[in-house]
Amino acid sequence: MSTIEFRKVRDLGQVLNVTFAFIKENLKHLVKNVVLITGPFILLAAAAWIIVPKDEFVELDQVDPYDLLILFGLIFSFLSIFSVVMITAVYQYLLLYQAKGASSFDTADLFQAILQKIVMVLGTFLGIGLVLGGAFFLVSLLLSTVGALLGVVGVILSIILVIASFVPLLYFSVIFSLVVIIRLVEGKGFIEAIRRSFFLIKNHWWETFIVIFVTTLIQSAIGYLISLPLMIYGFAEGVFSTTSSASYDQFNFLAILYGVSLIINIFTSIIPILAIAFQYYSLVERKESKSLVEQIETVGNYSVTEEDPEEDY
Repeated sequence: MSTIEFRKVRDLGQVLNVTFAFIKENLKHLVKNVVLITGPFILLAAAAWIIVPKDEFVELDQVDPYDLLILFGLIFSFLSIFSVVMITAVYQYLLLYQAKGASSFDTADLFQAILQKIVMVLGTFLGIGLVLGGAFFLVSLLLSTVGALLGVVGVILSIILVIASFVPLLYFSVIFSLVVIIRLVEGKGFIEAIRRSFFLIKNHWWETFIVIFVTTLIQSAIGYLISLPLMIYGFAEGVFSTTSSASYDQFNFLAILYGVSLIINIFTSIIPILAIAFQYYSLVERKESKSLVEQIETVGNYSVTEEDPEEDY
């Protein structure tokens, strides 16, 4: 069984500690399985880059917007699916770890678990995107209309209010951060999961926000440090190249470096994904003390299997 306790109240430092303890314990097994499952989507993105003609991209004034749209549309689609599959893989790995123990399951087990939930997870992200994006669009549209009616003062006011609208967007983004893990662990519907997330985060919004912010900062720093040598090399190649004939190759090379850097950053997002999961378990324990309830129920269900022997007098 699992060696890490999930249902436990933790502060920020403890959430970070258990996140990195889990990564340290399962790094090889986790990364191997995630790479094997998500690898095909990386290959599809690379194939899209290879298939679409890019000769004219070197000269920006010769770029065909349609070709550019196809290229980056395909790459974005594959990388988006890759991100969703990876998030599902990490959460399902976590659940298999709890059920079977460290390294007690293989890629086939994880793949089967992902297949069972991937449509639900994808639908959840689409739903979150529609809710947040739709709300922001409607607010922006309303404020733009007000600005047009009120003239210059209205435009200035609208810009200020649009910027201010990022505050509720940030607030609800933190709320929605628990929706996927709630749906996977508790099997709730989309609306029920949102309500559940509101309940768990109530009075703990700042704590959850700091967990997400700090782990995302750590993810970005690690991704940047890993990608830095590639970026420096690519920059040097572009600056010190003296032949115009090499521009096409340089464009391809720089694009590949950017793609590798992007994939590295996506993989390092394992850190905030796991931190969100441990924060979820901490909030559940803080609100409901489920592990304590289970222990009490276990004691209550205990039954004596052997009767005391009768004494002879």
